[in-house]
Amino acid sequence: MVEQGIHPDKMTYNSLILGHLREGKLSKVEDLVSDMKIKGLNPKADTYSILVKGYCELNNFGEAYIWYREMFENGFHPSLSICNELTTSLKQVGRLKEAQIISSEMSIKGMDAHIINEDMPAGPVILGLLHFGAFSRFQEQIDFLVIIIGSILVAVGRAGLMPFVRRFTAEQFEAHEADKRNIKVERVKAREEMWWRFAWVAGSLVAIPLFKSEWQVRLIITGGVMGITCVLFYLATPLYHKKDQVAATSTRIAEKPFTCIRVVRAALLKLHMEYPPSPVHFFCYNNINDENDQLELWPQVKLLRWIDKAAIIESESTLGHEEQEKAGRLCSVTEVQETKYILKLIPMWSTFLVFGLLLSAGNTFSAQQGIETESPDLLIYLVLLQSITRETVSTLSRFLLSKWFPKARLKQNMMRIWAGMLVSILCSVVLWQVEKHRRLDIDKSDYRFYEYSLMIDKSDYRFYEYSSMSIWWLAPQFLLLGLMDGLAMYGLEGFTIDDDHLSGSMKNFLPAINTFVVTGIGNTLNIIFVFSSNKTLFQNRLNNSRLDHYYKYLTIYGTPINCVYLLLISIFVYRLSDAAQVNEESMSKATVPDGYTTKRATWGDIFLCDRY
Repeated sequence: MVEQGIHPDKMTYNSLILGHLREGKLSKVEDLVSDMKIKGLNPKADTYSILVKGYCELNNFGEAYIWYREMFENGFHPSLSICNELTTSLKQVGRLKEAQIISSEMSIKGMDAHIINEDMPAGPVILGLLHFGAFSRFQEQIDFLVIIIGSILVAVGRAGLMPFVRRFTAEQFEAHEADKRNIKVERVKAREEMWWRFAWVAGSLVAIPLFKSEWQVRLIITGGVMGITCVLFYLATPLYHKKDQVAATSTRIAEKPFTCIRVVRAALLKLHMEYPPSPVHFFCYNNINDENDQLELWPQVKLLRWIDKAAIIESESTLGHEEQEKAGRLCSVTEVQETKYILKLIPMWSTFLVFGLLLSAGNTFSAQQGIETESPDLLIYLVLLQSITRETVSTLSRFLLSKWFPKARLKQNMMRIWAGMLVSILCSVVLWQVEKHRRLDIDKSDYRFYEYSLMIDKSDYRFYEYSSMSIWWLAPQFLLLGLMDGLAMYGLEGFTIDDDHLSGSMKNFLPAINTFVVTGIGNTLNIIFVFSSNKTLFQNRLNNSRLDHYYKYLTIYGTPINCVYLLLISIFVYRLSDAAQVNEESMSKATVPDGYTTKRATWGDIFLCDRY
């Protein structure tokens, strides 16, 4: 026919397709459909109907459903008989959810779907429809809430666990010191770092071959290892060194985290009281290291002065000191001071919310971007690059800044924070542009596979493209994520604990709060933004989502905020650090500096958390 110059028309193709379907020659059917499209004879409703009906007769319901979806997406509406035949066939093999999707689409178009065949038992069909139909949306909402709650718990729990594990390790090394009164902190720190880095290297070596396995295998193995670790940790409890009774009964916030709430409550109950004329009216006031008795407790921040009232003893009360404390109306000076210090750090922590959100988004989606490239097996090396960069830059920056500013410890930490936020701005731009390039590459790529979702929303039915972009395009963003994390996070840790007034337990407690604020809250905000986008930005697959728009919004809205923070930090570093350093040197021999009696906190001191 072709040799004689006669070209087949659509009816000829339909006849050939029907004949091959009856003979079960599916490969020839696909060749004919492809040949039709090449010659410009795009399949229409009649061709699609033949394909759907033919595959149903061959009991190949998955392929029949795919042709049905393509027919529906190309704007052709199947006839009632085709829909009924397909839904009936799907229900016979237990694929009730696909059948419900077709039924719902038919109802939208005003078609009466007779989906219950006389040969089918009515009981199971009705129960199946009730389970997968009437309650499907309710189940989706429940699943949605479970995913959100589980993701938040994992994110916050992981962020809050690591600092306490590190501190627990350090305490065990401290217990092995021969002289408990003169513990060599540097040696303990070196041992902790050595074991921590050993664990990191061992985990990385195991992760490289494990990463090539299926995610189900990885989940089972990692979950099993975590369970075994928990059991071993519990069984070894009798072998751990425990604190003495004095440390166990300490009233510091590090041992009783909810003390902050109790201090604020006690201060609110005594707002009507006047400040005492003498420090002896403070509960558990210890001025052993003070050269002058102070009427305003450290840290002296004007907006937080009222919290001092939580430590004022109510002399007119009929209750004793212990009774007032048990009633929640009296707190020790130590509790008040540490509460004020934590509240004073809130402005600084708030500057890291955008930073934490960007860090969480980068860590989450960069890995998925790597999986969608040609060489997903190389992703583990990019993750290692990020980790190595973080540890290297944290150590190197600390060494270099200590050489450049040997006496200005506060300035060193603020410079690291400043550099980390500057890198975060650059990182957000790189994330945006790399994802934009990846999407352009997807549009030009021939890596196309057709899949379908089980959701009723028809936007989920499309071709899923796979990028041919090299995975090394992602190397700059992994490098920048490691840089910003190593600079800003370690700078924040040094900033919060670099104060001579803080106890050892408080210095160990603050890094956990830092990690929770930056990583925990950042992960939580990222989860909320992703799930609240209402599918305008995020779909079930990354290649269907508009991650480039998400990064663009983070860049547009986050950059001005970070620039404001950078400006404030710059003013703080170059105009206040010299005066702060003088006060730090004056505090080396005194717990409370002399200048506190006359100096009042400025707005810069309050919002920049100046340690003066």
